[in-house]
Amino acid sequence: MGTPICHNSESPSGEVTKNVPRSDASLSDDHNFSTLTYLCNIRGLGSNFQSVEHHLSSTKPHHLFLTETQLSEATDSGPFSILSYFLYSHFRSKAGCCVYVCNDLTCSRAHALESSEFYTIWLRLNSHSLTKFICAVYLSPDSSDYSKSFDYLASKMEHILSFYPFTEISILRDFNVHHQLWLSSPFTDHHGELAFNSAIGATPYSYS
Repeated sequence: MGTPICHNSESPSGEVTKNVPRSDASLSDDHNFSTLTYLCNIRGLGSNFQSVEHHLSSTKPHHLFLTETQLSEATDSGPFSILSYFLYSHFRSKAGCCVYVCNDLTCSRAHALESSEFYTIWLRLNSHSLTKFICAVYLSPDSSDYSKSFDYLASKMEHILSFYPFTEISILRDFNVHHQLWLSSPFTDHHGELAFNSAIGATPYSYS
């Protein structure tokens, strides 16, 4: 399920909810700290929840980001809880996203970086003296705000770096765009060109 992405390597996080590791959990030293992260367009969490459970139990990633969860904003996330994982959700009826975070990690949701205009989830990871940020973003194929979305992401990354100049920022994207060179698509569309230029301009940030 999804594509594995390995990450090696007042505050902008606006922490409200936190995932605190178990007392018996341990992390390697800062220089060797890495996480196994998956991103998947689930096309309906409700109808594919068993697959999510199986993936987490068999693969045991640190993060599983899901886009297009297709659950209403009022949906109770309780029935979608999974043992040993904390669930952060940003549900919307025809879009939405969520992330399962392994209980071994010290992690907080960066609410202050999020916007009601866009389908995003921002996480802040802490390992001793290291701070890392991961954002999952979903853009509907019917979206008319691609430029605005990319401007939003750029502004948030700049904001983070104003507080943490040497932090790692990773953007996990489900943009619904086409680009021959970047995404190996059969063709390049206008939104794909916008996304590509945005990713190039975001260097040294990481777009996955």
